[in-house]
Amino acid sequence: MITLIILIKKAQKIEEYQIQKYAHKIQRKNSLLVLKLENNKEYILKDSVKDDFALLYSFREYYDSLNVFVIELQYYEGGAYLLVNGMNGETQYVFGKTKLSPDMKKLVSYNADIVAGYSKNGFQIIDLKNFYFTIEYEYLPNDWGPNNINWINNDEIEIEKLGLQNGTEKIIGKTKFILKDNWTEQK
Repeated sequence: MITLIILIKKAQKIEEYQIQKYAHKIQRKNSLLVLKLENNKEYILKDSVKDDFALLYSFREYYDSLNVFVIELQYYEGGAYLLVNGMNGETQYVFGKTKLSPDMKKLVSYNADIVAGYSKNGFQIIDLKNFYFTIEYEYLPNDWGPNNINWINNDEIEIEKLGLQNGTEKIIGKTKFILKDNWTEQK
């Protein structure tokens, strides 16, 4: 429970900062997170906390080039992220944090969960075509998790690998994935 409270406070600080930058696109009204869509409609997310259940939404980022909102979901145990299309309200659940490609047309979403197993461990490449999300590629490693991912260019990402050594999580190296016909690990 203490860990959840720390995570909530951190998410609230990030949200407060981000909402200042994007007040024309998003508002917090108590337990409601209100996203303003292009079609003059609103997409509303409502926090819910009950005895044995919690679902809290936090605004993390807005990508103007894609017109996409990134929302963090927190549960009592684990979490996820939600992409919301600012044009039509279409949604796509993704593994975790996101980073925008250099050409500002794709996102990589990643999360490392190599111990608890409360959330997905891996990464996804997400494309927005014709106003709909497409998972272009997804990778779920068994013996490591993506701690951080950086775009090298539009067709290449570098991943910092988190692994276990003597029961402790540690950075165990890096790897690259390159888009040729499909995303493949460079060995």
